[in-house]
Amino acid sequence: MLSPEAKRARRAVSAANRKAKKFERKAKEAQRDAENQAASERAYFKKALSSELTTPVPPRKMLLLNKMPLKVGDRVRVTEDYAPGMKSAGGEAFVEEVSTSGVSVKYIIDSTTRRESNIPWKRLTPLPAYDDVDRAKKRKRPSRDVNKPLKKQKQAPQPAAFKPTAFADKLTLLLKQNIKGSRRQGNNSRSHLNAFEKLSITFDYEIMGVLHKDEVKTQPKFSSKWIFVLKRLANIWGVAPKTIKRVVRATRSRSWGLEDKEIVSRDTRTSTVITDKSKMLSYFTPLQIYMKEREAAEGQGKRRWELDILRRQWKEDFMKLSWEEVDILEMKQRAAIEKFPLVESALLYHINRFPNITFEDLEIKIGHWCSKSTIQRWWTSTTTYVYLMQRWVPLLSNAQRRGQVLFAQRFLNRWDQSWKRGQKFLLVHFDEKWFYANAIRPGAKLDRARGLYQGRYRRTKNSHHIDAVMILAFVGFAFNDHILNGGEGVKVGMVRCARAHTAKKAVYKAVYDDDGKRTHPKIEENLVRAKGDIYFKDANVTATNVGTPSEPKFDLLTFFTAYLFPRLRELVGPDGPYKGHQLILQGDNAPTHADEAFIKEMKRVCEAEGWLWEPQGAHMPHANVLDLAVFPSWSKSHFAEAAELVGRSTMSKTQIMSCVEKSWKEMPSAKIARSFVQVYKTMEKVVANGGDTTFLADGSFHYNVREEYVNTDTGVKPHPYYLRKVKNTIKKILKKNK
Repeated sequence: MLSPEAKRARRAVSAANRKAKKFERKAKEAQRDAENQAASERAYFKKALSSELTTPVPPRKMLLLNKMPLKVGDRVRVTEDYAPGMKSAGGEAFVEEVSTSGVSVKYIIDSTTRRESNIPWKRLTPLPAYDDVDRAKKRKRPSRDVNKPLKKQKQAPQPAAFKPTAFADKLTLLLKQNIKGSRRQGNNSRSHLNAFEKLSITFDYEIMGVLHKDEVKTQPKFSSKWIFVLKRLANIWGVAPKTIKRVVRATRSRSWGLEDKEIVSRDTRTSTVITDKSKMLSYFTPLQIYMKEREAAEGQGKRRWELDILRRQWKEDFMKLSWEEVDILEMKQRAAIEKFPLVESALLYHINRFPNITFEDLEIKIGHWCSKSTIQRWWTSTTTYVYLMQRWVPLLSNAQRRGQVLFAQRFLNRWDQSWKRGQKFLLVHFDEKWFYANAIRPGAKLDRARGLYQGRYRRTKNSHHIDAVMILAFVGFAFNDHILNGGEGVKVGMVRCARAHTAKKAVYKAVYDDDGKRTHPKIEENLVRAKGDIYFKDANVTATNVGTPSEPKFDLLTFFTAYLFPRLRELVGPDGPYKGHQLILQGDNAPTHADEAFIKEMKRVCEAEGWLWEPQGAHMPHANVLDLAVFPSWSKSHFAEAAELVGRSTMSKTQIMSCVEKSWKEMPSAKIARSFVQVYKTMEKVVANGGDTTFLADGSFHYNVREEYVNTDTGVKPHPYYLRKVKNTIKKILKKNK
């Protein structure tokens, strides 16, 4: 029998053993988690730095300018054919098969029985795509009392002579698509509509009136002929027809810059094919479409006098086309004319969705129906449009100006390297950038008369707490002898400044009920990550501080030595794509990059490898291609992707990274290469102005780089027209530095 003291001693030993085993188990778990986190970090960082080095410029595609102008599933209109041996009533149909002998279709009406095959091109007119199911849905106005059933409204008799046009149906569908998430539904009182919605109703009413002007041009406003327009808009907005009538009259009576007969006042001298039907009909001819096809395929990078010669040849080629090819061109002409009533509304929709969209992106959105210069002329054809933009200029001391001049001179002198011909260089710039979940960008397009109000704001819960992700990017420029010779734009890599963590518990998405109460339902569909999963969490960027196991830091020293430098050795090594290139690594003078221990290690490694470490001058973002051109272009593409994903709402961090990675992957190498040429010319400006940076905002910050250099699949090269000028400039520089 053990004594009480012996029992207590045994219990103490058992407790100590349990604690030791628990400590050992936790230590093993921590070691396993650390190994998994390190493996995840190595895989992510290596993948981020092993992307494609170059990306070609995407080819420019025109509307229906492919060899096969129709594909399966397209909607077309088939004209009737009652020729001998034929009995076809035609109508709208969907394409089922496309072959060299003709097109097979299935008609929308009586689709189970009506089919037709081997239809020639001259009987087909492509129509804009739309959702017939959504179009067939009718939205009913709900009753004021939810307990009472809906009352069936009496419909006014429609005059027999009035027939709605196909354009009105298309506009109705477009309006239905535009109102999702922005227009109020189910309120039949005018008091429930805000100022923007009232103006939008007036704008829609005017557009519908223009489409029906042939039927109602002899009738007064709000007569029985307009019952169709009122009821259709009332159905779209979810209000009563009399509310539409009152809103339109009240809006016209106010001083909104709107006239009674025309909602947008235009200058007739600047009318375009977007608004002028006569110009559009004269523009879209088989000859013009053929010329645009040839120009898109063969005219890229040509000078104006070269295009004039080619156009004369193309006109001769057009006269030699076969009848079948002419039929296809005429079908393309009908398709372009069919889209005319929807182009302006589509442009306004995309501008309203993303006010900072560029004219080039607008051209892509409407399927290259017209050129970006035409869209710009259309946008500036009124006196009501507005651009919102301001610029910052660095405030420098005399010492900082002298430092900028010294750096610019060293940059122009090729970092004091020898001026022998045949030398190869790889200039690499790096920097960090925040990508936000939402931001207010300059240059928003705003036009009250066109109903573009929403460019003034963006939606977020709290403007002081917007999620952001920091990205560290590396881009390079490989050139021979001199930057002005052109070269390759290299995407070395980009990485998120984050560290791997192991989830300690399962995490579920937040769900809000009708009362605004937030809950986290523990269901499989709502699971974000399970316990034990590896995920990346943003970390503070430091120079050498690695942090703690619970709160690790993203230290640049570890990342450069473990991941970046091996990647650079691969690029300029004996088996690399840039073998024999002199590597120059350039960063800014941010506090993290100016750390003494970090700079000492960078200089040691670069000296051992035969590379050059060139930190730029203080407050000199215009000396780094990332700050000068790549980041602004990247950010614009990022928010363009975000507009397609969430509109003007705020993104999550996962969505931010998705948009950032997609825009980085699609960024052409020519953009990076042109930015390096622009940096060189900017350094010439810095030296000429003695370090003064006011030229950044006085309108002289342009060097015609796009005109003097043409894009290649990997970068840029001097345009043949300016090649002699570039060679003479380089010859003078070489002669001066001999």
